[in-house]
Amino acid sequence: MNLQRTVTLWENPRPSSTRFCRPIKFMYMKETTESIRKEVVKVRDEVAKLNPYEIHINDKLVPINFVLHLTMVDGKVINALTESSSQSCHICKCKPPSKH
Repeated sequence: MNLQRTVTLWENPRPSSTRFCRPIKFMYMKETTESIRKEVVKVRDEVAKLNPYEIHINDKLVPINFVLHLTMVDGKVINALTESSSQSCHICKCKPPSKH
């Protein structure tokens, strides 16, 4: 009987902190909605192409899968990806109350 189970070995405790997150690359170009979206598509494609890593532990093959999330993004990137403004919540699209 071959039972497989998934065990999380490490999960970033602070995904919005620079302690464990590092830049993927630096680009010297104007940051536009189009350039942001193109770069996000490239990054997501690269993540989708990641292959599991396999190691041997005590004569057993242990596969390691990677799950990556886009967490270190600023307001301009969120606005470009969600087609919202910084005056509204990027999750639910709520806006601040008007000052009438």
